[in-house]
Amino acid sequence: MLENIFSFLKFTFSRDKAFCLCIKNIVGFFPNNVEYYRKALIHRSASIVNSKGKIINNERLEYLGDAVLGLIVGDLLFRKFPDTDEGFLTQTRSKIVNRNTLYELTKQLEIQHLIKVSADQSISKKNIYGDALEAFIGAVYLDLGFQKTYKFVEEVIINKHLNLDKLIDSNSNYKSLLVEWAQKYKKQVNTYTEPEYEGSKYFVSVIRVEEQNIGEGMALSKKEAEQKAAKEALDYIKNNFTLS
Repeated sequence: MLENIFSFLKFTFSRDKAFCLCIKNIVGFFPNNVEYYRKALIHRSASIVNSKGKIINNERLEYLGDAVLGLIVGDLLFRKFPDTDEGFLTQTRSKIVNRNTLYELTKQLEIQHLIKVSADQSISKKNIYGDALEAFIGAVYLDLGFQKTYKFVEEVIINKHLNLDKLIDSNSNYKSLLVEWAQKYKKQVNTYTEPEYEGSKYFVSVIRVEEQNIGEGMALSKKEAEQKAAKEALDYIKNNFTLS
């Protein structure tokens, strides 16, 4: 409570209320030290040199934010999906922290308008935005601590601006791809999924084409087991079937 009052008083007497309010609207908290955020939004192409000759840009904060974001997302997924294996968790975390997702999140958070960058058209916006968001998270961590950074990532980034279920299914719905292949080439595909053994927490899925087993997957959920089997089946098809 006292911390919130202190932050509000700093905002009240700040010389740049507009910028502070921008940060508050994005994060949900008033900043204590706005200089962290200013630095987080300076792309290396727009680096400045301070009075001591030190180059100022967001590269170090990007490094820190990347590590903090990875830890928080990893922890969130570990708690949200207690019955999934390491492969699922790694793949899902990768989808959240990759440049395409960070690029879209930066726009949804409206951080892109605050980024300082050179006018060089050869610079990829995806990299600029992704780097800036990671640096911004690094700034939140240094300014407000891990607990509030965790809350920002969970409540604002994940819950408010990211459709996690859609993201998990994107580009990895191997069952749908397999059905498309079967329809196109008029093949009969059968999927058999059952517990590994009576009382087991694991499911085993087998995919059969023309009475031949071409894919198998095992996971803690039926859906994931079938996706793994479908992926293996697609790999088999790619290497063994003549698609003509």
